[in-house]
Amino acid sequence: DGEILFLRNLISKYLHWLMEEDYFPYIRTALQNLQQVEKDAAVCRTAFQSVVTRLGLLIENPFAQDESRIREGYVQANEKYRELIDTYSDLKKEIFQMAEQSMRTEKARKMLGTPVEPHA
Repeated sequence: DGEILFLRNLISKYLHWLMEEDYFPYIRTALQNLQQVEKDAAVCRTAFQSVVTRLGLLIENPFAQDESRIREGYVQANEKYRELIDTYSDLKKEIFQMAEQSMRTEKARKMLGTPVEPHA
């Protein structure tokens, strides 16, 4: 959750540079992807919570829970988590690249003496 918040803050910090029309499609896509990552993270938490609950029930009563179902649930939750990490890493790279590009553009404009007017 902290990592996702960090990306949101990064986008917010550089939003005035990224508000140029050239960046609109990229920002829109990045924000949509970030929302999906947040949803996927919630699904992962729920999946792992389910596994932990089942393990607790198995400890309380070894005959009441099917051990293979618990393993299967863990494998599925772990798979979702790996996919989430891969998606998040790709998104993080994309957002950093946009921020770096916006900073390079700003630096070039300052060197050329071209003012940057943030969009309202």
